[in-house]
Amino acid sequence: MPLDYRKVYQEIVAFARKAGAIYQEQDKQRERALALLQDWAQQGEALRERVEQAGRLSAHWRSASPFREPLASAIDPPQDADALVAQALLLAADGSQIEPNPHAALYYGLVNVGVVVMGSDVVPRTRAASRFWSPEDLSRQALHIALHRDLRERAVLAEAAQVLKGQRPVPQGWEDFYADLPPKPHLITLTDGPLELWGADEDPASAFHEVLHTYIGHLRTLTTLGAVSAGYVDKPRANLVVHMLALADLQAAPQRDDVRRILRRDFAFRETSDLSLFGEWLKPGQRSAVFALASPARRDYRDRLALHFFYLNTSADPHSPTIARVEIPQDVAARPEALDVLHAVLLWQSRRVPEVAYPYVLHRAHEVAVVRREDRQAVEAWLQEQLLAHGLHPGRKSAKQRLKDFR
Repeated sequence: MPLDYRKVYQEIVAFARKAGAIYQEQDKQRERALALLQDWAQQGEALRERVEQAGRLSAHWRSASPFREPLASAIDPPQDADALVAQALLLAADGSQIEPNPHAALYYGLVNVGVVVMGSDVVPRTRAASRFWSPEDLSRQALHIALHRDLRERAVLAEAAQVLKGQRPVPQGWEDFYADLPPKPHLITLTDGPLELWGADEDPASAFHEVLHTYIGHLRTLTTLGAVSAGYVDKPRANLVVHMLALADLQAAPQRDDVRRILRRDFAFRETSDLSLFGEWLKPGQRSAVFALASPARRDYRDRLALHFFYLNTSADPHSPTIARVEIPQDVAARPEALDVLHAVLLWQSRRVPEVAYPYVLHRAHEVAVVRREDRQAVEAWLQEQLLAHGLHPGRKSAKQRLKDFR
């Protein structure tokens, strides 16, 4: 059946009538949040104590926490940005997957990771790293393919960094990818999305925790090698700084009810967002202060791997900000030179495609990673062919799927 167009249109019209008033209220709330950011700019320690208290009162608390820079910082690009870019080699990875479909004739999973290496004097080189899971693999373990996609992205970057640092031989078939790459003082590794691995499960023996342990091992490898690791979140939705500022707006240290109200989005400027806040605050090319991430993940990402982030306006247009949240480990957050290199490289990458302020290298990695329809058809044809060659029937689609295919 088609949509109920009449009802949907009526709801759109009703929203549009009140949208102006909604946006005006959002602007007022944003100004209040910005005033708090400036009022508390030099009170990082006091606000950090409130964040720590909120974390003790709720196991689900998640917000920014002051780190070292003044909270209201708006930091210009490094003056020697071009020189820093020239000293950096950039590795990026992005993944896509085929999820196992119990209604399909063939039950399997696949992850494809696109890898790109690039420098100011190195044209982009690309490679795909693919992993297939057979029906036997899927029957022996509870696999979350999207989780393994994120794991493979970090694993491929760690392996590439080891090759570039001379700690691992060049894999067979990757000779052209690594051939004659110039040595650079800085190695940047970048993925699309958070640095933090998502998919948590309260059961410590779950598949997630096994994957998380391996993932953190790869992140530790990158840190040990001196790589600058980062996760790039375009147009972020999480209101980490806004939640921190809601604590600043309290008359005293937070109590349990205060924390509950904030988590329920019951506070004075609940309609504003980090995206709106920093879109107003940061000029083109500027980054925010670095913040620590206060969340339950602290128990897993410790010491040099503790999660931090900053906001970055990658746009060159002062009237049209493009805000990204850049997640980094503490190893990067604590090194001013590493922050400067990352700042410079992200701006360089985000200005390569006119009118689209997004890192080009991540776009290229996505192009390599995406599993096209013809790729899926090839995999399924090979799987069916091999099963038939061994006298095995590949199976058939579910009755539900066969009915859907009649459309």
